[in-house]
Amino acid sequence: MTKVIGIDLGTTFSAIASLDDLGNPEVLTSIEDNRKITASAIYINDKNVVVGDKALNFIASEPNKVILQTKREMENDVVYSINKGNWTNDKDDIESYSPAQVSALILKKLKEYTSDVKRAVITVPAMFAERARQATLEAAKIADIEVIELINEPTAAVLHYASLPGVEIGGRVLIFDLGGGTFDVTIADVKSKSVDVLTSRGDKYLGGKDFDFEITKLMKKKYQEHHDVEIDIENNKEYILKAEEIKKILTVKPEANIQINGPKGLQEIKITLEEFEESIQTYIEKIKMLIEEVMEASGMNASRINQTSALENAETSCVGRALAFCSFISDGIASAEEVSAAIVQQDKKIQEALEELEAVSHKGSYQEWLTKHKVMLEGLKTKNPPAYEKLLENFKAAKINLQTKGAI
Repeated sequence: MTKVIGIDLGTTFSAIASLDDLGNPEVLTSIEDNRKITASAIYINDKNVVVGDKALNFIASEPNKVILQTKREMENDVVYSINKGNWTNDKDDIESYSPAQVSALILKKLKEYTSDVKRAVITVPAMFAERARQATLEAAKIADIEVIELINEPTAAVLHYASLPGVEIGGRVLIFDLGGGTFDVTIADVKSKSVDVLTSRGDKYLGGKDFDFEITKLMKKKYQEHHDVEIDIENNKEYILKAEEIKKILTVKPEANIQINGPKGLQEIKITLEEFEESIQTYIEKIKMLIEEVMEASGMNASRINQTSALENAETSCVGRALAFCSFISDGIASAEEVSAAIVQQDKKIQEALEELEAVSHKGSYQEWLTKHKVMLEGLKTKNPPAYEKLLENFKAAKINLQTKGAI
């Protein structure tokens, strides 16, 4: 019996999901390293093809033969030239591959994680052009996969959220999806598992990889400060991997120290979280603008958004979208980015809670405050521990202030 699978063909990572023997959805693990995601990277050397994390091992020694970020080229009439090491319009290049051909190699790799794969649902960004969708279908055909449907990632997100045990969802929902290469923000009207997308906005060239490139520019600046010579961030793919490493460090630490190799040899540099945030400010403002646009287009304001749903970057986002086909279950929705994604509503609730806390004048109302905001606190603690801890610090400070005044 052939299986129907769900696939997230991502810019940075890809994943595949299926139903287990009990009918429950599960993300299938890589046959090499038992991970639930596979790097969307391909190494091609003559007839030797390596797909996934192992392909990244060749970036330092044979960078021209490693293909990255294919999803961004799906709507373009280009080919990847192994000789030139980039995407080009030169179709006469003997050793070149179209975006569909490269994507097909990723799909073939994902098929190896299970058996009898013939049919699939594949998720795509809401803002994906028709040409990109056709290229995705062509890739599936090359990989011998019949596509039942291409489903927009925001729709898959809402359907997942609606299917979570104990979760009730309804009304207007804002879906925020900042992936490795694309950004979508959508407002949908949800009733049980019925989803009516009201409007979407996004940018096909705004994602985590753009943040990485801003880090490479900081790396270039820092290296030049030490040696008065530039590193080639445009043509050296190894720097992109270093940038991603720095970005991950900065998610948990205020600064990252890392060694980079350049014309004058190894040099340790330091990049701070403040420098990183300043470097991506233009993208953040673009994201805010698109959120405002989508709300205006749907006639919404913050008070009328009932819930928000976020697809987190990297692993959880990728895994989540892959599960779109079967009950559209996801590990990526309502994830660690939920509060920051719910810019227009969650921050307002938190601020109101803080203001109410400061206004408390006796112990009884303090307990009432705890009861009133218990659900929000528990939600943050589960879904966004960093935000919960930060908020808790404010709560403790306010409580100490009240104790000092003798209010509690």
